[in-house]
Amino acid sequence: MNKKIIFVIPVIKDLAGGAERVISILANHAAENGDSVILITLAECQKAYTLKDNISCISLKDKENSVAKLLVFIDIIKRTKCDIIISFLPGAILFSIIAGKICGTKVIACERNDPRHSVGRNITKVLRNLLYRYADGFVFQTEEAKTFFSNKIQKRSIIIPNPLSENIIEPFLGNRTNEVVSAGKFFYQKNHILLLEAFSDVEKIHPELSLTIYGEGSLRIQYENKIRELGIESKVNLPGRVSDIHERISKSKMFVLSSDYEGISNSLLEALALGLPTISTDCPCGGSRMFIINGVNGLLVPVGDRKALADAMLRLIDDKALCESLSRNSIMIREKLQVKKIYQIWDKYINDIILE
Repeated sequence: MNKKIIFVIPVIKDLAGGAERVISILANHAAENGDSVILITLAECQKAYTLKDNISCISLKDKENSVAKLLVFIDIIKRTKCDIIISFLPGAILFSIIAGKICGTKVIACERNDPRHSVGRNITKVLRNLLYRYADGFVFQTEEAKTFFSNKIQKRSIIIPNPLSENIIEPFLGNRTNEVVSAGKFFYQKNHILLLEAFSDVEKIHPELSLTIYGEGSLRIQYENKIRELGIESKVNLPGRVSDIHERISKSKMFVLSSDYEGISNSLLEALALGLPTISTDCPCGGSRMFIINGVNGLLVPVGDRKALADAMLRLIDDKALCESLSRNSIMIREKLQVKKIYQIWDKYINDIILE
């Protein structure tokens, strides 16, 4: 069934994260399926991910306050007579629920991170507790994220994992370099400081190793200071955000995710799909353990444990047979997380909510 869909997200910009990538994939596939699609951002929209030409992208950043943004949004809903609003991240979800109720339009709320950490300000937490229940549907990434909310919300929800990028390159199963890699925003959640510390311990035993952390963010100076403090300036590279990350990391020794919490890490999924021997913290809200069976297709270590992370890195360095086994098993994720398969789940759920 052809639908009129409005997708809403706070922002899309050059340093876009996983939520922006997923909403762009969904919008593109909806448009390909013949749906009429509008993508609305509450702030800037720099189109960090390519959108189909027939997708209208509207930014509300020039409106002077939230009330003005809400009035424009309501006008768009009424003019387009949209069937459903699909909203990502708490600020946009709250905004969409209010507008949806005023216009009588159904809303699907999409929680993309650990809900214990996804809301910063106390007022937003209060509004979430008051308003989330009025959404018509909910999409969570993990069971742990789902169970954070009330039974009423859980009964109207579905768990849908992230799709893999459609342009991901073929996996590499040959001889690997001596480079350890990671990727993610330079933000406290990612705990790259832990990775730097664990790497400094491992590098003392294996001085041939190097570490590259792809990404950008507000903690760059802190990272650079930590690198100097640990005396590993010649071994660590922070190249920023790059467009060809798959090509750059595919032959690396291993991929490491050191996060304190995550929804589902897109960089982790992509590392597994590339066949990279992968280590991840077993962080809330359960995304890593959804896709990694410890010792089968990757290694899981406790959150914040420097020694456990260093030991896991040493294990992969010293056990080539284990690395080869992890690589062979990890690429099976490519079949499970094909974009078409994931979008079919989304499309059915969207139709079900519209027809309720």
